[in-house]
Amino acid sequence: MNKLNNYRHIVFCSLIMVTCTLVTSCANNANVDIFHHDDLEPAIVLDDGDYKLEKVLIMSRHNIRSPLTGDGSTLGEITPHEWFKWTSKSGELSVKGGQLETNMGQFFRKYLEAKEMIPENWIPDEGETWFYSNSMQRTIATANFFATGMLPVGDIKIDYQKPYGTVNPIFCPIIKEHKEGFEEKVRSDIDEICGEQGFTGVGYKLKNAYKLLEDTLDFKVSKYAKENNIEHIPLDDNAVKFEVDKELGDKMTGGLKLANSAVDAFKLQIYEEPNINKALFGHQLTEKQIIEICSIGDMYQEICEGTRTLATHVMVEMMKLMKSELEEEDRQFTFLCGHDSTITSLVSALDIKEYKLPGAISCKSPIGVKMMFEEYSKANEDTKYIKPIMVYNTTSQLRSCEITSLDNPPMFYDLEFNRLTKNADGYYKYNDVINRFDEAIELGKQYRVE
Repeated sequence: MNKLNNYRHIVFCSLIMVTCTLVTSCANNANVDIFHHDDLEPAIVLDDGDYKLEKVLIMSRHNIRSPLTGDGSTLGEITPHEWFKWTSKSGELSVKGGQLETNMGQFFRKYLEAKEMIPENWIPDEGETWFYSNSMQRTIATANFFATGMLPVGDIKIDYQKPYGTVNPIFCPIIKEHKEGFEEKVRSDIDEICGEQGFTGVGYKLKNAYKLLEDTLDFKVSKYAKENNIEHIPLDDNAVKFEVDKELGDKMTGGLKLANSAVDAFKLQIYEEPNINKALFGHQLTEKQIIEICSIGDMYQEICEGTRTLATHVMVEMMKLMKSELEEEDRQFTFLCGHDSTITSLVSALDIKEYKLPGAISCKSPIGVKMMFEEYSKANEDTKYIKPIMVYNTTSQLRSCEITSLDNPPMFYDLEFNRLTKNADGYYKYNDVINRFDEAIELGKQYRVE
């Protein structure tokens, strides 16, 4: 009997050990970061040789927010799974977004001090800095958190020139009064980037991404699919109307609009949810597959504000402002805060070369990204130079909320202009960049009704 009891005890203990091992393994796997960016080398430069950094202009996207639509909307119906419990109201900056942006501001303080552009604990004189944001909560808050991190004793005020909670058109790709031929030209440009089926059938170009998204959401068994008697996101029902004082995305209908709404929330959930299994609704996906899903959002952005005729048309006022800031002699640092649509439009309007940002799941304008123009002087020269750079956290840095520093910086990615040439040291002539702004502004006026 004792041998039998001993045997049972051994078996029981073995089962406990196996069970504990499996549970521990599952728990560990749930928190394994599938985003591996240790091999990425940020293109950060601290030793500028004969060059001296004199001025910085930043166009920033706001940091992490909650989805633009709440749980009671279609977003809550396109999957049987529960979304992350967001820490802010719909469309507002999240708690983590505030932490990340403060951290980014602290990094820039150390970066600009190391480049000897600003002294330690800089208290700017009036007019040396300008922080200007769209009038939405997420953009004002982002600018505030960045300012607190960068200039903790500077007593910075955030300028927003429209009533709180309303849209300032200068930051948004809002269609203006336009001449005949504008809509036809933009539609033609959009069809060209959408593939053989054009905009209406852009889903065919995104078919593989749609399939991955549907599987991840378990879309087929969602309330939305059942109520609409469908099993898949429609591929060829996309339509859009051009309306003055509206963004193109505001007047879009069809499968792409639906898919983009899901992708927007999916990306935010990846940034916010510590447990990667929960973030992916229990599915196993590679980083490559996640990037493909997120390409739906990239295509949506390209359609809504990424064609050059449309981008120049909607960004005339913003480009005038940015050019003015570069030319303002007394200004040392300008921080403008808008949206991914602002940056996508500017990239296209200024004719910047195609790029994909490494380490990001949203490859063009990831959350919190800074489009930075650095202005340099050079010893024994009267010529000024500009270096355009994208600065952003990798997906790993966003998820872990890790502290960035000069030893562990965010990503720096050098942008390149089409039809402009850098000098041997990798800088653009200041006048060439200013002329590019002028060219884009004039192109934007082409279809305007003044």
